[in-house]
Amino acid sequence: NDKMKHKINDIELKQREVERLLSGTEKPLHTAQKNLYEREKRQGIDLVHDNVEQELIREVKTIELSQQKLRQMLKRLNSQNALNLVSLHELERDAEDKFHAHVLDSAALNIKTTSWDINFYESIENVDNT
Repeated sequence: NDKMKHKINDIELKQREVERLLSGTEKPLHTAQKNLYEREKRQGIDLVHDNVEQELIREVKTIELSQQKLRQMLKRLNSQNALNLVSLHELERDAEDKFHAHVLDSAALNIKTTSWDINFYESIENVDNT
């Protein structure tokens, strides 16, 4: 139970870290896209397709790919945490059921034929154990 709670907390920490990393990619992506846009507005001899433009395009693609992978990771973490929460609920329910079964077993262990509130009914056969 405690191990599962610890795993859930660990995943929640990782989720926050991935979300932070994902939000950290927004500014660089916006800057690279803005630079490309400004370069495209050039006219005449100023409009060139050089190494700088190629690097900006490569940077945009790299950042977008990183964002995609981070989103996939976040989705997997969310799915795993949902499964862990279901498992935790099942473990807690199982522990509660086992506790109730133990209480019943303990009570049944102490019952004797002379115990209070034990009734004998007519026409019930006694079993001969020989």
